[in-house]
Amino acid sequence: MQRCDAAVAKSELSGKSAFLQQKIQIMCLMKYLFLMSPRSTNITFQEIAHKTKQDIGQVEFLLLKAMSLRIIDGVIDQIAGCISITWVHARILNRKDIASLSSKVCNWEDELDEMLKSVGMTVQSMHST
Repeated sequence: MQRCDAAVAKSELSGKSAFLQQKIQIMCLMKYLFLMSPRSTNITFQEIAHKTKQDIGQVEFLLLKAMSLRIIDGVIDQIAGCISITWVHARILNRKDIASLSSKVCNWEDELDEMLKSVGMTVQSMHST
């Protein structure tokens, strides 16, 4: 019986190999984009090909597929061979991902504090003149 079940499972998966490969590549892309710095929104096709183990000629198709599934959003620059990412779909986070996200929020908060101080100093110097 186990042999029969394994044969059926193998035959069902054999026709889905390309679909499963694409799904894995989209998940790799999503994970890579999520872990990136928020300041690094422009990503080259070369970087994506390397991270997803995808042929560079297929990267644009992969990006279009991810965009059509509403997994990512952005603007593709085909001439420059890059994409500007504006949004990545939320997903289930593990502890490491939560720690990474927390660190990003803390860094963002520090940057905002510095910006507020700078604006405050500019306003004070304008009032004193």
